[in-house]
Amino acid sequence: FIGLYVVCVSFDNANGIPGLIFIGAMMVPFSLMIFMWECNVPRNISIADCVSMFFVGGVLSLVFTLFVFSVIGSAATTENFIGPFFIGLAEELGKAAIVTYYVRKRDCKYILNGLLVGACVGAGFAVFETAGYIFNALLGGADAMYVLFLRALLAVGGHVSWAAMEGAGLVAAKGDKPFDWNMLASGRFIAFLLIAMVLHAVWDMPIEFGSNIYLVQIILSVVAVVIILVLISAGLRQVVRYTKAAQEKAIAQLGELAEKARAEAGDEAAMLFETHQMMAEDMDYEEAIEGLIKEEKLNAEAAVRKTANGARQQFERMNDPYFRERVRDIDDIERRLLKALTGYEHNPAEGLSEPSVIVADDLTPSETVQLPREMVLGFATNGGSTTSHVALLARALAIPAVCGLGDITSRVEPGETVLLDGTNGAVTL
Repeated sequence: FIGLYVVCVSFDNANGIPGLIFIGAMMVPFSLMIFMWECNVPRNISIADCVSMFFVGGVLSLVFTLFVFSVIGSAATTENFIGPFFIGLAEELGKAAIVTYYVRKRDCKYILNGLLVGACVGAGFAVFETAGYIFNALLGGADAMYVLFLRALLAVGGHVSWAAMEGAGLVAAKGDKPFDWNMLASGRFIAFLLIAMVLHAVWDMPIEFGSNIYLVQIILSVVAVVIILVLISAGLRQVVRYTKAAQEKAIAQLGELAEKARAEAGDEAAMLFETHQMMAEDMDYEEAIEGLIKEEKLNAEAAVRKTANGARQQFERMNDPYFRERVRDIDDIERRLLKALTGYEHNPAEGLSEPSVIVADDLTPSETVQLPREMVLGFATNGGSTTSHVALLARALAIPAVCGLGDITSRVEPGETVLLDGTNGAVTL
């Protein structure tokens, strides 16, 4: 922006004016969009998608708004205290319609997603509208730079924040359920849409008090920022709730595995999963994940991985081989939590059409106890050892297994016949 300003003002070169108008109109709204992207802890919307929603969504919201204005007609005016409500109605409906399209398309379930989607559409709307105001000021002989800087300073509490509220309200109404058009009649969405409309309407009212310093707009900006910060906080709490729900699901699954292991392999095997259950319930573990989400703005999956990595490093530094082997217990708990978070369940025996030997990089105790006995003749893995929990569990379940082979997966092709000697720990190709 400074470079283009120098081109236009210092060198009196009109070729830089279009760029100056666009960059000047864009710098604050686009920066706000990036801020919302940084706050989007789930990290499920890419910056490329944001830019697409910024340009495409911004233009579409303008088109929809102009359509609504064509229906309203001359009632939308800033010359009285009623007209601004029609302006707020038209422009907020225009943005809300496009925000709804993107929320439905992306199946957003996080409040932070809704804030980001709304911010993208609102930023695009704000940029194109501001560029038009600057251009008209330039054509009319008014101070275009004054218009540029004024709208930039007030952009924080304007279209970006209003549309972000609408997006957050819609996702709060939707939750993790499939999108339903009846959600547009939800009290949560309607409440935030009305808040945005009222803020917009008051913004455009011909209020004389403090108008020389734009006092009304400054106050409304503060109100909008406070609402956005509250929504960000609510969004972070929502992510924590989803994480806790996944943790509870993982703990319940470990309890089921303990009972399965007890029935098939005895109490000693069951104790392994009961130990995993206690580790997953550990308050320090839970608080570490929650802290990473709230303080470092990591998504739930990244917070689980980082917490697990920290625990792994503690065990790896121990001299006792028994404790170093417990790293695999951390791996199992981590995978179990990630599966509960993502809903993705991996079965190493999936796709087997006949009884076979599984060759894998490694298996967790959870995966081992869930192997279908009728389809799995045995398994061989790169990782593990004869004293690992997986090896001990396989022995208790009477499943032939050879662990710690290092590179067996690179030496065996799918469908190849192998001879597995679990007693002597050998695999013959």
